[in-house]
Amino acid sequence: MKLVSSLSKHLARRQMAKRFNACIDLHHAALFKHALWLVGNRQDAEDMVQETYYQAWRSFPTLKEEGSMLAWLLTILRCSAAREYRGRARNKDLRAALTAGLDERASGIAPQDMLDVFHALDSLNPAQRDTLLLFALHGFSYLEISAQLEVPVGTVMSRIARARTALRKQLNVDDGNVIPFER
Repeated sequence: MKLVSSLSKHLARRQMAKRFNACIDLHHAALFKHALWLVGNRQDAEDMVQETYYQAWRSFPTLKEEGSMLAWLLTILRCSAAREYRGRARNKDLRAALTAGLDERASGIAPQDMLDVFHALDSLNPAQRDTLLLFALHGFSYLEISAQLEVPVGTVMSRIARARTALRKQLNVDDGNVIPFER
């Protein structure tokens, strides 16, 4: 009896590990990109992503819908960032981190422009920055962001509008094409 029970538990953990790894493989790039925009340096971003995976693994059995895995991981990442990096200065020397692997011909974004956008994002309050990153970087809808951040949809819309206005001022752009993120 004990052997059957032990074997059953082992197989269940193994199946869960396979599902978890598949989800991680699917969302790693988006999670790392978000972490990099939050903390501004590759090493801290890698550490945040690893911490996110650790926390996610511990809570994975409680995840009800694997289809919402990216939103769930981003929530864990944001909470981790708030805890870990509260009060710490963000790394301002980002040229190498943000432009690594950036092909200006393919993306149409010059490295200096990317750096300017980062500094402009850094000037936003954290609530506006988080909301705008979820919208512009990951393509979440207002409703999805509202659910993730647990704020009303109107608040999400307001934060995005205010963030865009602040970025336009900061970057001296008036054509509305401010955020060079992929959607």
